[in-house]
Amino acid sequence: MVYTTRMPAAAVAVFLIVILFGAPMTHADPPPRPNFTTEERERLNEGKPLLREERYDDAKGQRAGQGVGYIHINAAPKKIWDVILDFNRYAEFYPNLKESKLTAHEENHYDVYFVLSVIGLLKLRYNINHEYLPDQDRMTWKMDQTKKNDFKETVGFWQVWPDGDGSLVCYSVVIETGRGVPKWAENFADSLGLTTWGLKKVVVSMKRRVEEGENFKGDGDKPEGADKAAPPTIPQDF
Repeated sequence: MVYTTRMPAAAVAVFLIVILFGAPMTHADPPPRPNFTTEERERLNEGKPLLREERYDDAKGQRAGQGVGYIHINAAPKKIWDVILDFNRYAEFYPNLKESKLTAHEENHYDVYFVLSVIGLLKLRYNINHEYLPDQDRMTWKMDQTKKNDFKETVGFWQVWPDGDGSLVCYSVVIETGRGVPKWAENFADSLGLTTWGLKKVVVSMKRRVEEGENFKGDGDKPEGADKAAPPTIPQDF
């Protein structure tokens, strides 16, 4: 993952994964399917999220690196894509998302408007262009720069691979806000470790939505210690 000493807007620090400040965007290409250690494989088989920093050569032969989250989902890739591509229902289960609306759709291109809530005090509005590549079981996205957005740029991806009786899902996002925040917001995000928590929350929410269907509406859980004054240690098993 890529961090700077100055944290961007608290919303992004709390809920998104990789945060840049005045730096070039990294590549959105997913990494090749990794070879997991025995311990990592056991974790995935138990249905727990796995975080890794991947470094690899992208499709253009350029060196790339970013933080990604993996999780095993007990479903075929098609069922997972049915959920990922159902943009209008993201707000039912996606962490801290208050609104999602498909604004345009042509073949495998999807334009979506999102509203993200920040601790109930602030809303961030943004528009994303998605490209779904069904032959590669992949979807990438970037900011729609033709519309008004509350941060500067974002790129990311979903990648799905068949995995035993289910599927291995890989997710990452990179955000560039282009602005700074008060010191209290930086300290709040750092002390709670919420950037890591956010990545775990996204992949776990996707797993539960796919496996539990509409019965899972998002639980809004906070990481251990989020309501305490003292900075908590986020357990790896969260």
